[in-house]
Amino acid sequence: MAVIKLYRKLEEVMTPETIVYDGSVISWINENIKDGQNFKVYVGDLCEENEISRNVELMVLAEEVTICILPAGFFGAILTIIFAVVAVRLLTPDTPTLAEAKSGRESPSNSLSDRRNKARPNSRIPDICGKVKSIPDVISSEYARYNNNTEERYGYYCVGRNQVNVADVKDGDSLLSDITGASAGVYYPGKSPNNSAPDIQIGDAINQIVYGVFQSGDAIGQTILAPNEENFSALGPFNNPTVKCQKVLVNVYSPSGLYTQDGSSRTNKSVSYRVTVSKLDDSFNPIGTPYVISETISGNNSNEKGKTTEIDFGGDFFFQASIERTSSADFSGQSVDEIKLKDIFGLYEVDKDFFGNTTTIQTKRIANSQNASIRNPEINCIATETVYKYESGVFSGTLTENTQAMQSLIRLALDPYVGRRSAGDIDLDLLVSNQALVESYFSSAEAGGFSYTFDDENTSAQEIFYTIASAAFCVLWREGVVLKSYFEAPQTIPAMVFTHRSKQPNSERWTRDTAQGKRKDSVELTYIDNNTYKPEVLYFPSDRSGRNPKKVEVKGVKGLSQATWRLMREYNKLIFQKESVDFSSTLEGSLVKPMQLISVVKGTRVGSYDGEVLAVDGLNLTLSQVIAFTPGDDHFILLKKRDGSTESIPVIDFGTDRQLQLEYAPAEAIYTGNSETKTEFSFGNEARLNGQLMLPIEIEASDGQYVNIKAINYSDSYYKDDPVQPILSDFNNDFNNDFG
Repeated sequence: MAVIKLYRKLEEVMTPETIVYDGSVISWINENIKDGQNFKVYVGDLCEENEISRNVELMVLAEEVTICILPAGFFGAILTIIFAVVAVRLLTPDTPTLAEAKSGRESPSNSLSDRRNKARPNSRIPDICGKVKSIPDVISSEYARYNNNTEERYGYYCVGRNQVNVADVKDGDSLLSDITGASAGVYYPGKSPNNSAPDIQIGDAINQIVYGVFQSGDAIGQTILAPNEENFSALGPFNNPTVKCQKVLVNVYSPSGLYTQDGSSRTNKSVSYRVTVSKLDDSFNPIGTPYVISETISGNNSNEKGKTTEIDFGGDFFFQASIERTSSADFSGQSVDEIKLKDIFGLYEVDKDFFGNTTTIQTKRIANSQNASIRNPEINCIATETVYKYESGVFSGTLTENTQAMQSLIRLALDPYVGRRSAGDIDLDLLVSNQALVESYFSSAEAGGFSYTFDDENTSAQEIFYTIASAAFCVLWREGVVLKSYFEAPQTIPAMVFTHRSKQPNSERWTRDTAQGKRKDSVELTYIDNNTYKPEVLYFPSDRSGRNPKKVEVKGVKGLSQATWRLMREYNKLIFQKESVDFSSTLEGSLVKPMQLISVVKGTRVGSYDGEVLAVDGLNLTLSQVIAFTPGDDHFILLKKRDGSTESIPVIDFGTDRQLQLEYAPAEAIYTGNSETKTEFSFGNEARLNGQLMLPIEIEASDGQYVNIKAINYSDSYYKDDPVQPILSDFNNDFNNDFG
């Protein structure tokens, strides 16, 4: 019996209807919801975590539910009635684009809790990057049959797009290779059990094609009564009006075994029953002669016994089935002879040789001594991305395993369903060069790794690219249409300088962080353990003394080393980030790159030492602004080049307030002609210039004249806990050694 609270539509406020139904929720849905209607089923409060629309087992067991009939076209609506009863639809051979996918649900591979295999019809097929623990999606739901009293369950799953190398296939925590009788076959793209042998075979060959599966939602373990019991009657009929099938499997079992107890010994006990199956026409009326099969289950111990009655129609039909016991029950207390209906399956052949450009797994699970009754499948494996690596200007012609972030980025950027870019739209050499820089700087290949499963169609290509780069300490930007990258590391010379002449008037806003009590004071970072593939949390300070932690979950970070380096950068930026600026620059600001050092001269500073070079005489410069040297300190001038970049040169006091001398010649000739194009400068001692160094966080063109730039103060201390010392520029060793 089920109690159903029904909302017939969600377009307006209405009072739900309460229905008391003598049967299961699945049966009510079959009888009352039309094919094609969208609906969702909930247990408890109405929220996404309580939705059970895709879980046939929970819907069968649920006694009180809420069902919402959703408006036509409702985004994210559950599939139609066919899905609820059949449990799963098969993947199409064509790989869906992000725009074509429908449901918006992530696979359990990225879930921190419920990591069971699920059907995700019309959802994005997983894209695996690096090396991950995969919880494959259900392509065809499991069906069961008994073989010599052992329950065997057959399932078919999708690991991901393209060829993914598979290892350590498990059911829960147990390797299938360690379970006697269990098997798995791994199929690379273009292959399936329907057209070839597996690329990887675990255990004995399964030798079963992929079937579409109907499972009766009403066959839920009912006891089959004996003729001499009260209320004796046949179980059924159990109808399948949903999908035409070629085969029917009726599973009957004795959960406590079968035996007659005689003192200290047990002797054999047999129970007989009869299975009747009728074909149904398109109006669901019986046709032809029913299939009537008499069966017997025997045993002499308390181990579960079971038997499968299999009927092959030789064609496609709807059907109904019923079961009745034909032997009497023994009430003497000396016998154990209860039998139950386990489940009823209909199987139909699938007209597909393979299931697209995907890696798939077929499994055969069995009940074992540790688990006599097979639970829901928890198939998982270790899956490693394979790519045609880009190296030395060319792509390899051989697929190889990959965990490098930039190789994953290149693959997905060129993918016709993800990035849809051509090789000319990506600075391939720069990406590969930055991969090498990251690994060299940290003295570890792990620093440049990325391991994650992209499975949500709502994630844009741009989000994917930035997620990959971020895990490997890199940032991305576009120059025109070309995607470029930059490795974030300690810097010395600003790439550009912004003085009052290169800013929009009155646009500059400096902010200094003085709200110490409200600032984050610690970091919690979640990452994936290299060995267990389970999420772990790192804390700093490690004694967890922080009261207001910043919680960070960086997708794709795997392993303690990579996680620690990222953790410390996050913490140091909390501590040493003291100041920010928001200003609008002239159009040269469009050349600014994220996280590449710039110098911003404070326009609000009284007597700021920045302006234009008015005259050049050899190494002697005459400046538009008065300057002042600080005794005992080193001084430098930042000269802006015509392309917006800068050059820093140490200078000597010339003895007058508008002149100085360069220690050596600049790389580019200084221009003193037209006032609009005179070379700009910023002058100061080391401490002042250091105070103006900023890291751009956001760059956005605000209109046709100005570019909005948001930046934070630069500090070498952001990187002080990186495992190796940075290699600094050699233009002036004294300046570099003392900088910061």
